[in-house]
Amino acid sequence: AVSQPPRQKWMLSKYLQDSADKADQRNNIFYAQPLVTKKKLKKFKKKNEVAVIGFFAKETDLSTRLWHEALWTVHKGSDAEDLGVGFAEVLDNAAVSDKEGAIVPSVRVYLDGKLVEDDESMQGTYAPSTTWQLQSLTEFIEGFLPVSDETGEAASGSASEQEL
Repeated sequence: AVSQPPRQKWMLSKYLQDSADKADQRNNIFYAQPLVTKKKLKKFKKKNEVAVIGFFAKETDLSTRLWHEALWTVHKGSDAEDLGVGFAEVLDNAAVSDKEGAIVPSVRVYLDGKLVEDDESMQGTYAPSTTWQLQSLTEFIEGFLPVSDETGEAASGSASEQEL
């Protein structure tokens, strides 16, 4: 498979829509792999050292659209292959979400196939009780990315605290 430069991916995402109404329903066709069975979810978690998975009821919900926009924001400044993180989503599939014990809607982070347990330094589930916010969701996702120029301060700060 030939790799496409990010600009081409963006253009495909933008212009492969049937209408303007659909543009914000699926503005991010390249960044989150759909997981439609429990087996695919299990394989995805096993394959990726860090797996960020969104669980959503419908593609048109605000939480799903913010998830797609947050993924696009995370990806536009970097190459997906260089992130070392796998992104996926479970849409409108109660069987998979219930088996995983995931709240719908939510975003969960798995390290080496296991959910990051809530503790003082890291929360592995994003499921706000109030309205979803793009900035807080993007910051949550970036908190689990490898150290880079943009997220380096936050990531190295928590790493140095753990070393002490």
